Amino acid sequence: MLAEGYGEVSNDAGAHIYLQGAGVYGVSASKGTASNAGDIYLDGLVPTLDDENHITDKTYWAPPQLYVTSSAMVAGSTDGGYGDATAINTGTITVNNAGFGMMALNGGTAINQGVITLTADDGVTGQANELVGMAALSGGTVINDTSGIINIDADYGQPFLTDGSGLIINYGQVCFGDDCQNSEEYNPTNGDVSIPYTDGATIADAGTSTTLENNAVVTGNVNNAGEVSGKPITVLDSGTLTNNDSGVINSDTKVSGNLVNDGTISGKLTQNGGDIVNNGTIDSRSLTTGGVLTNGTDGTMTSGAKVTGANSAIINDGTFQLGSATDATNASMLEINDYAQFFNTGTLILDNNKNAIHLNPNNGTLYNTGTMDLTATSNKGAINYWGAGATFINDGTVNATTATLAYAAGGASSAPDQHAFFWNQSNGVINYDADNGRAVDFSANSNYVAVNDGTMNISGNNAYGMYGGKNAQLVNNGTIELGTEGTTDTGMVAMALDKNATADAVIENNGTINIHANNSYAFSVAGAGHVVNNGTVVIDDNVTGSGLIKQGDSVNVEGTNGNNGNSDEAHYADYTLPGTPVEPDGNMTSGSTTDGTSNNLNGYVVGTNADGSAGKLKVSNASMNGVEINTGFTAGTADTTVSFDNVVEGSNLSDAGAIQSTSVVWNAQGSQDANGNVDVTMTKNAYADVATDSSVSDVAQALDAGYTNNELYTSLNVGTTAELNSALKQVSGAQATTVFREARVLSNRFTMLADAAPQIKDGLAFNVVAKGDPRAELGNDTQYDMLALRQTLDLTASQNLTLEYGIARLDGDGSKTAGDNGLTGGYSQFFGLKHSMAFDEGLAWNNSLRYDVHNLDSSRSVAYGDVNKLADSDMRQQYLEFRSEGAKTFTMMSDTLKVTPYAGVKFRHTIEDGYKERSAGDFNLSMNSGNETAVDSIVGLKLDYAGKDGWSATATLEGGPNLSYSKSQRTASLQGAAGQSFGVDDGQKGGGVNGLATIGVKYSSNDTALHLDAYQWKEDGISDKGFMLNVKKTFR
Repeated sequence: MLAEGYGEVSNDAGAHIYLQGAGVYGVSASKGTASNAGDIYLDGLVPTLDDENHITDKTYWAPPQLYVTSSAMVAGSTDGGYGDATAINTGTITVNNAGFGMMALNGGTAINQGVITLTADDGVTGQANELVGMAALSGGTVINDTSGIINIDADYGQPFLTDGSGLIINYGQVCFGDDCQNSEEYNPTNGDVSIPYTDGATIADAGTSTTLENNAVVTGNVNNAGEVSGKPITVLDSGTLTNNDSGVINSDTKVSGNLVNDGTISGKLTQNGGDIVNNGTIDSRSLTTGGVLTNGTDGTMTSGAKVTGANSAIINDGTFQLGSATDATNASMLEINDYAQFFNTGTLILDNNKNAIHLNPNNGTLYNTGTMDLTATSNKGAINYWGAGATFINDGTVNATTATLAYAAGGASSAPDQHAFFWNQSNGVINYDADNGRAVDFSANSNYVAVNDGTMNISGNNAYGMYGGKNAQLVNNGTIELGTEGTTDTGMVAMALDKNATADAVIENNGTINIHANNSYAFSVAGAGHVVNNGTVVIDDNVTGSGLIKQGDSVNVEGTNGNNGNSDEAHYADYTLPGTPVEPDGNMTSGSTTDGTSNNLNGYVVGTNADGSAGKLKVSNASMNGVEINTGFTAGTADTTVSFDNVVEGSNLSDAGAIQSTSVVWNAQGSQDANGNVDVTMTKNAYADVATDSSVSDVAQALDAGYTNNELYTSLNVGTTAELNSALKQVSGAQATTVFREARVLSNRFTMLADAAPQIKDGLAFNVVAKGDPRAELGNDTQYDMLALRQTLDLTASQNLTLEYGIARLDGDGSKTAGDNGLTGGYSQFFGLKHSMAFDEGLAWNNSLRYDVHNLDSSRSVAYGDVNKLADSDMRQQYLEFRSEGAKTFTMMSDTLKVTPYAGVKFRHTIEDGYKERSAGDFNLSMNSGNETAVDSIVGLKLDYAGKDGWSATATLEGGPNLSYSKSQRTASLQGAAGQSFGVDDGQKGGGVNGLATIGVKYSSNDTALHLDAYQWKEDGISDKGFMLNVKKTFR
């Protein structure tokens, strides 16, 4: 019988179970509860049977591992971290010859409250560990309770067994034949049995020392005021051990309950759960695999730590030091593993070359709001990232003089939530000073993101602020200072990509870079990748030899303040920042006393409900500091002022005014009534007053005017102003721009497909591209099939007329980015009419008329907080273009090269029909129609080369400023805000320089053909580019 998945199995009173042989188990649980109130008989010898199935002989099988031994009852699992079970015997268990009565493995507790008897057949002789009453293996715990009896009626029988990792507790009776001993008599005779310390006990008094001969188990409230050495101490879930300020614990200590240290702990400290609060000194490296360890404001930890698991955290409010120069390598390092978190609000010190900080794979997070002083390291970085999800977030101060502050030591994952992150938040300050150093070095491995929203002060000759390689994304939204005014340091770079950077690597500056040093630069790019400057680069007037980018104009800097004439805002960085960690609540608080005179409510949230009710907490002697109240009530009322009475009841309550709302949209005002109980009034703030982004003011005012209590409005009860700004942008539709842009790109793709169409005969040309071809890909995994037909008619010897038609069928996955839209399907048609008239001496006048119509299906993503909606829609976009140009062709190099300069003008008009979304409920948008009109000047040059030996080439370079641009104001309404409309600005602008560049090279011989094509197109900030190389070799 086996209980899994937190089930229950039982052998009831009067029931019998008979077990014979090796590897057999009776009533057991790996996750759940197993109980025996009946009788279980186990004989662990392997029987030999005759033809009539009679036992003729029995032999002992030696198990390769102790946990394979047959057992009447089993609790737990051999798999670490899996077991969570209890086995209780209140009946009778008889084990004959071989086997275990009860066995506890990892995560298991076996409790005997009945009788276990060990016997042997006449003539059978055994060996150690063959016949055992209770066995604690692989970290399991066995308890012979006060009513438990273990009878030993075999010479080789033994009451208890442990492999050194398990725990044995005996409160009951052990009988060797007729010699019965209670726990006080038996326990001191067996060093494997733990001595229990219960409520009120003291391990060692002040001024005395104790050497533990047996393991100690703390099951209640226990104190230590003296010096303790010897065997380990285990604090169970039910236990609290307080080591007073005079106490010294040299023994190893394992905690799953509570430990308060006001003295000194020098033995190994292992935490599997519960809470540890250190107000004294911990001189050993702590290991936390469950629970919360808090180093209080007066606490000191000198030897690093290791914290592992999603339910594990270390909070440093005091002084946390990573060992000393006398350590062995890595003896006192800080490791953060597997979703564990380390919070530093105090001081963290790394000042030796034997240790470092290691953020290991699976989302280990270090969050600093205090001070970190890093002057040496044993690794390349003071903070070393080793894989997926590793994250360092700084909202405090970091002072570093190491060769590298943050180093990408291992590869992260391509999944968005498994990138590795360096995030300097808005209050964060990085002070970095090292010659030839790099504050952030994300060059060695892939999928790393560095974001600065605060301040980075960089000093040192040839020092770098953020340095990346592979597909690193380096983003500055704050301030980077290269040196200080008058510095003698030179050769610094704020943001750099090395020679191994790939095309999807990004440098993006949306903030400020101040250069105070000579021969220093905001950017450097030695390989591929995008460089974007939407922010500001300021070079000190007294500086020489410094500039925007180290490579000069040979590297294109995009953005509003780029080089080479770039002035359109651009964004290539694509990442989702991890959430800001929140300190977990422990049962005890840093620096607290254990006399119970004050209760800590920090982190308590008053829950409110749609029916107007609220949770009530009864407590006395408590401050409301850190108490919050949520906004669940908004689902049931459209009132903007709501009161809740007696949310906290008791005596000696204080600081009622400190209660805060969990949402920035609502203001909480706490007060105390005549009885001293705490009441709260919630008042809604206007969205327009809370939002700080001017682009959302129109939708905010519309939502304020239509306020009610549907899903749309309750979703806006977000925690921060930044979250509200983001939510309002998303619901307004202002960020839904991809579909419009992709339609424009598609029109240009048709032009290129038609221009490349080979002639069949009589002026007819045909071309096609299908899904699966790289040329048929758009953003968001959208693909299309496209057909292009072109018929040229010669009207006279000097005039021709060309008719064009095309159709495309699209298929896509919809939106990939919150707030944006994306294509899911639809089709487009293209109609063209061109007239060309040739004159003498190579002159020509060319006119063309184009009409495109796009019928597109799309989805828009709305994702913030708990909202995850997809709004579907279908819309139509019409595009009309007239182009007129004059050209002159020059023939050179014996007619092998033709050069054609041309100039003209282009008129464009786009109409986007209105649409109504569906499938997103209150978040559905209704958008009116809009139009856009532009006039562009055109100046260009075409080259056509037909050389010898099978070589030919074509090239086009075209550009010109936008002469006129206008667009209509679009308005929208939300299904959940009935009767309200608002203006929508998608940020689309004209006024820039539009351009087109293409190049094609062909080579053909008897058995080899090569074809290279590349292009880049840009119009009103919308761009498209591509490259293709085809090589064909025929083997004869």
